[in-house]
Amino acid sequence: MILLSGIPIAQSTHDACQELVTQSDDATRRVLRVSLDHGPGHCLDRWADSTYEAIDDLVVLAPNGTTRSAAATGSDASPRRPDVEHVTLDDPTDIPTLGSQLTDILYRWAEDGDSVHVCFDSVTALLNAHSVETVFQFLHVLRGPLHKLGATSHFHVDSTAHDDVTISKLLSLFDSVREIEDDPLQ
Repeated sequence: MILLSGIPIAQSTHDACQELVTQSDDATRRVLRVSLDHGPGHCLDRWADSTYEAIDDLVVLAPNGTTRSAAATGSDASPRRPDVEHVTLDDPTDIPTLGSQLTDILYRWAEDGDSVHVCFDSVTALLNAHSVETVFQFLHVLRGPLHKLGATSHFHVDSTAHDDVTISKLLSLFDSVREIEDDPLQ
């Protein structure tokens, strides 16, 4: 588990996210993209064609919004893109339901032995709705299935939204931290 700490609107944060999603050398790559703040259309628009080329299966777990296949975006003959499955989050801050939906998707893929990556956007959204202790417990419980299934994962956190005490408490859950220093206005 990697904590991706950066300013959400910064291009360098989006670039780092795409790099983490595509870093596997495995032939088959499955990606679960969890978004608590944005619908699937926004999620699909943030990644470049080269990111989609590295993905075989993509599930977007997000609030309801405009859903379209990644293959349908763009008007030119773009490179191969996976079909996109949208799983609706009725209440993105409902931690038990979020955890259940997320692990259901992971276990559905577990039998195939393919490479799985989870992009979770964002820990900040959970911290805005719940106590640090509640979010810590959720991430601690989620860590189990991720490790059991051999999934790689990264979790976004807005580096400007939380104090050092909050971040320090969460750090113990993560294998590493990738800090993105960037001015979103550049």
